[in-house]
Amino acid sequence: MAEITEEEHMAILASLKPVARQMETYGWDTRLSELTEVQVLWLIETAVQEFREAMGEIASKSEVPF
Repeated sequence: MAEITEEEHMAILASLKPVARQMETYGWDTRLSELTEVQVLWLIETAVQEFREAMGEIASKSEVPF
């Protein structure tokens, strides 16, 4: 697995809550293979979108090194 930066790790953590809320509606005992294609795509798209938004917020708060 590729190493991730601290910022990426923070963004991953930020994307967990929206995905977890949706998983709650599916039921935590539900296996990924039991989800429909639409449900899996929703989870992936949400995780990616939330990650991007979190990275944008992190970047906007970071100092430019030059």
